[in-house]
Amino acid sequence: MKPLLVGSVFGPTVRNKVWLKLQQQFLKKTTDSFDYVAYLNNADRDLFSEVKVIGYSTTEWKGNLHPHANALNRILSYFRKHPYRYYLILDSDCFPVTRGWLNMLTSQMEVGGWKIAAPIRTENLDLFPHPCAFFINGEAIHDLAIDFKPKSIKNLLGWGAWDPGTAIPLEKCFPLLRSNVYNPHPLFAGIYHDLFYHHACGSRVPHSRLLRSGYLHYRIPQTAHARIEKDLYRGLIKNPSRFIKDLMRPRKK
Repeated sequence: MKPLLVGSVFGPTVRNKVWLKLQQQFLKKTTDSFDYVAYLNNADRDLFSEVKVIGYSTTEWKGNLHPHANALNRILSYFRKHPYRYYLILDSDCFPVTRGWLNMLTSQMEVGGWKIAAPIRTENLDLFPHPCAFFINGEAIHDLAIDFKPKSIKNLLGWGAWDPGTAIPLEKCFPLLRSNVYNPHPLFAGIYHDLFYHHACGSRVPHSRLLRSGYLHYRIPQTAHARIEKDLYRGLIKNPSRFIKDLMRPRKK
């Protein structure tokens, strides 16, 4: 049986070329052996000529239609038809950053018998498994509780949350919490469990429950988030390894 199958969703953004390059670069740097597939939501197909594309959608997000959730479930369906020892779903702006992450993560999950792992983004006031880096151990791929169709739940402020991952029981998930030593922003440029980098809002206008809530207004003006995200993106693409290392272990002055 092959070791690892990775799947990622790409949306309509001019950054796709960068995200695909970084994702492939860091997967190859940190992972001994893997196969890779992509699902495209209105993304430029020409950028993915060297990638196995398993589906393409032109559906826009309107009303109850959630194309990202649909794309994730399409990847999940593909995974269920192809036996691998492990599976990993990544947002386009997310990738592993630590060599040997797979063995580290599975060893920790074995202690409690966990079959799935994902970031729990409490920094976004959320308490559900987020699919930016959703890891599944073997036969658990057939657990029907893994479904990315959104379900309405409450976040830490009591506000409604309706995102992919909200329907997945929290108790089934080994939590990957934000572990940055250096945090240039409370939400963007996150390191999870010292294993994964997630840029956050990397393919769309910076927009989340945290940013909309006013929770950060006392320290960051509402108008500053987009500027900060762009600065972080520029820093990341200028020197990805240095940027990520600084988040995990800041430079000595």
